[in-house]
Amino acid sequence: MSKKHHKKKHHKKKKKKKKKNLLPEKEEGMIIGQYQLGEAIGEGGFGKVYKAINLESGEFVAVKSIPLSRIPKSELSSTVIEIDLLKKLDNPYIVKYLGSAKTKTHLYIILEFIESGSLQKVLKKFKKLTETLVAKYIFQTLKGLVYLHEQGVIHRDIKGANLLSTKEGYIKLTDFGVSTTLGKIDNDSAALGTPYWMAPEVVELQPSATSCDIWSVGCTVIELLTGKPPYFDLAPVQALYKIVQDDCPPIPEGVSPNCRSFLLECFQKDPNLRIGARRLIKHAWMKKAEKDWKKIKEKEKENESDEEDFNFSEEDEIKNQKDQELDSFDNSDDFGDMDGFGDIGKLKPLKLNNQFGKSIRDDLMGGFDELDDDDDEANLTKLKGEINLKKVDGKDRLDLWKEKSNSDESSDYDSDDKDFEQNKKSLKSGTRNNQKEIIKKYEEKDSEESDWGEMIGSDDDKIDTKGGINTDFAQKLKNKIKEQKHQTKTVKREKDKGKGKGKGKGKGKGKGKKNTDSTDSDFNSDSEDINFDLESSEKENDKEHTGKNEERERHQRQGRTVISLIESLKPSSTEQNILRVCDNLCVIFQHLPRTKDFLIQYHGVIPILEMLEGDNPLILHSILRVVNQIMDNNENIQENLCLVGGVPLIMKFASKNYSNEIREQASQFIHQACMSSSLTLQMFIACRGLPVLVDLLKVNYKNHKPIVLRTIQNINAVFRLQSQTPKNDFCRLFVKAGLLSPLLDVYQRVMDDTEEGMSKVLLNLSKLLFTFSQADTIVKIHFSESKVLKKLFKLLPKIEDSEILSLMLKSIKNISFLLETQENLVNNGAIRVLIIILNEQKAAKSKRLTDFQNQILSTMFNLCKVNSKRQEESAKAGIIPHLQQIIYDETSAKHFAFPIICLLAKSSRETRKELAKYDGVNFYMYVLKFGYWRIHALDAIATWLKDSKSVVEPILLNQKKYILTLVKLLTETSTYLLGNILKPFLTIVGLSIELNKKLTKYGIIPVIKSHLNHKNADVRIDLLKILFSLVKHGDQKIILKEFSYENLKRLKEREKSVIAQNMLGLIQDLIYPSKGNQKPLKKKSSRKNIEEIDIDSFQKKIKRNSDEKEKKKGHKKKKHGHTRRSSKLHKKKH
Repeated sequence: MSKKHHKKKHHKKKKKKKKKNLLPEKEEGMIIGQYQLGEAIGEGGFGKVYKAINLESGEFVAVKSIPLSRIPKSELSSTVIEIDLLKKLDNPYIVKYLGSAKTKTHLYIILEFIESGSLQKVLKKFKKLTETLVAKYIFQTLKGLVYLHEQGVIHRDIKGANLLSTKEGYIKLTDFGVSTTLGKIDNDSAALGTPYWMAPEVVELQPSATSCDIWSVGCTVIELLTGKPPYFDLAPVQALYKIVQDDCPPIPEGVSPNCRSFLLECFQKDPNLRIGARRLIKHAWMKKAEKDWKKIKEKEKENESDEEDFNFSEEDEIKNQKDQELDSFDNSDDFGDMDGFGDIGKLKPLKLNNQFGKSIRDDLMGGFDELDDDDDEANLTKLKGEINLKKVDGKDRLDLWKEKSNSDESSDYDSDDKDFEQNKKSLKSGTRNNQKEIIKKYEEKDSEESDWGEMIGSDDDKIDTKGGINTDFAQKLKNKIKEQKHQTKTVKREKDKGKGKGKGKGKGKGKGKKNTDSTDSDFNSDSEDINFDLESSEKENDKEHTGKNEERERHQRQGRTVISLIESLKPSSTEQNILRVCDNLCVIFQHLPRTKDFLIQYHGVIPILEMLEGDNPLILHSILRVVNQIMDNNENIQENLCLVGGVPLIMKFASKNYSNEIREQASQFIHQACMSSSLTLQMFIACRGLPVLVDLLKVNYKNHKPIVLRTIQNINAVFRLQSQTPKNDFCRLFVKAGLLSPLLDVYQRVMDDTEEGMSKVLLNLSKLLFTFSQADTIVKIHFSESKVLKKLFKLLPKIEDSEILSLMLKSIKNISFLLETQENLVNNGAIRVLIIILNEQKAAKSKRLTDFQNQILSTMFNLCKVNSKRQEESAKAGIIPHLQQIIYDETSAKHFAFPIICLLAKSSRETRKELAKYDGVNFYMYVLKFGYWRIHALDAIATWLKDSKSVVEPILLNQKKYILTLVKLLTETSTYLLGNILKPFLTIVGLSIELNKKLTKYGIIPVIKSHLNHKNADVRIDLLKILFSLVKHGDQKIILKEFSYENLKRLKEREKSVIAQNMLGLIQDLIYPSKGNQKPLKKKSSRKNIEEIDIDSFQKKIKRNSDEKEKKKGHKKKKHGHTRRSSKLHKKKH
């Protein structure tokens, strides 16, 4: 059996090869009628184009060869008739159709031959053209389009390859009319035209009008200016999606304002608002081209030379190009490119502090080297032992920094600042006593703040966005002194009220505690020993002051204890000693939080951090406990610790290379850094902290739940940060570190966690995912990775909370807008999962069902818009009943349901089978009642009728209401939209003879007659084509009532379109066979095929003339056998 089967297959293959051999392997040299084919000069989507010669006149022509296998038999006759109608068109800006010929294998279309070829070939040689030359070409193109549109012809495929140039530089439009008809035949569900030049409405398979040519003109302008059409860097399917999705194709940089305005007119997204060719040719950019055109023609007349080239001379070209560039510069006010500098983010305070912090310790010991280069080392050593250099040096360095900077900001100095400036000069003079006196004088007027580095690192410091540094230190010092004075005055007033006595004198501590009334002798927090003014305390007999002094002394003793413990922290110490010291410090800081202030005053932070450089796990864990204890609820220490480099040092302990206990402590430190203040959070981010958060999220949830929950809070804090850095930048950094996949792992663990409060965590995670879905293309592409989507679609059906589910569906919708993400979404089951959710929510009668429908159908529309395979997949997954119910209920989601359901009928045969299961034809007839969508519904019916006539035709014929609906459709459709509705209507009428009869019976003829005065020629032509079909198959009596011979004659006389005139002639000859005889033509048998009527009757009537009549008379006299022999000889010649 297998051998026989194999033989049969082999036999079939041989037969196929024989069929292929019927096609001529080489067409060059063939004689087609009176034309002999020469070399091939081009190849299009439907066949080759040859240069040919007329053997009678010697004239050269172009012959387009189209295999008959590409044309269904049912459409062949209409194609031939279309060519004969196009022969009547005559305009200097279009290529003339000369006729057609047919062999057993091919259809040949004879065209006018243009010497120089297409502009596409010109671009291959010259890469791109100047704007002036492009304007000249487009001006002529529009001239040709104006003529075609007035004649009712839509080109549908304007591009450089279809603009032919003569040797004089004239432009002629070619490939109009027939190529689009063949395109429709080849694949009726495909968009007509070349992808990169297509208008959005053509991509969406809407009935096209003349406006689609205007969009293509804009694309052609870009093609000629840049050498390639819009979106040429993308694959055709991707380009189609971008055409529909984007508001406007990208305009080339450097074009003139007039050219830009012209392109924006062409790229109006709504075809009903798009400008027409006649108005577009009056655009300012075209007017300039028209003036240049006239100048060239005048020069040609003056020179009277046949060899004069139509193009501009080189000098004129350069001059015009310069003029155009000058005009473009003068008229342009768009300096958008300058805005790029605005992207430079604001410098973080961390960067400023680091800049000073790196050298501040060395600077503090630098003496007055900056003030006087002549001071020797010995003098400086003595000076350091007697005075506190930190203030003077810090102040001086900041002043020097300000002198070096080019800041324009003004600085206001008070009298103390002026004294200090004068004292600097005295310092330079040299004596040690003078230095001591000046420093002492300045210190008496200084504020309680002694650590200049701390003041530099305060939140008040601002960094100029342009990179300049605002360090008006003197003004800041002045403000602090005023604040100190205000505090002391407040204390004095309170005492006067309470005691009624004079003002007491005393000294107080600095930060956070009110002084008793001393502004002249503030406490010096930077001295090595804490000095108390015991003499003044003894003089004070007030018990209150005594109590305060005792408290102060106790506080200082505690501080000395802390400092002594910190001093004992040395790498050389034993492990036991270090652990004991750490435990003591933790206890002290926990119960006496004020003692933490001594760490800053006595520089205790650095020794603690130095202990973290070891590798003993126990010591590292203890030191980290101390760090976390001192950071707890103390913003100053947090900022100071981060400023001196604590963040990168401690962050490394969050790595999986360390024990879980150490990671726990590192996690606590990071949490405090992220949650305490914006400054510490900025420092953490600046130290590349975001990847650390991603690593912490990967820990085992069951064993380290607190770490995971803290990390989620930290990530949320990053996105809440109020800074000039956009959230999108954080998203980019996070996805680069690989956050999304572990985030979804945590999402699953939290969903499974039954502990109270987990729903809030789940909501926060959903909000994070939604934030990522709103980011840029790079982030969305990371979001659409398979490892992320698989986890996401696994989770989605399990979500019960409606708010969380809504957020997740919105996230999927956001990434579905991007073409690069759609394939991954579909491959990972997006269509199937989304429809499952629709089923579940509908079954549960969810209160937010409409919201879910909106999100899901929006995503489905994005996925299925230009992809028939996805449309078929969605139909098989069960989307059809949902779409139908939404339209029946008329919910807000119907705006997505209408386009999807109308696209399904055009996608594939399998999809139409799914539609048939749900009574698709009847549903489409129901949709006809909705204004805008009736066009798409009728187009769906026409497509389905063409593919499955046996399924659709009986449904339409068996119900009278459907026939009346179709008649009513033409009656009620506005003049504005009539052209769109006629395209599918013409297809339906041409496919069903029985439907023709019923439409005639139920009153469609008067409706057509009422529209024949429409202003658009293409609409009148479509109406006449419908009438032509009705005349062939409808009731003649009804037609005679509406169209008398004289009536048709008057219509023909006042018709301006050549094609419409010929159509009226065909109808007139069909009803009234001869001019003199007004009796109607007898109805022919309906058994005869439409093709036979078209070829044998109507094609001959178009070509009828006096010579043909004489030939017919001669043929009638000849015998039948002779006629048969002559016809055989004629066929052999061909």
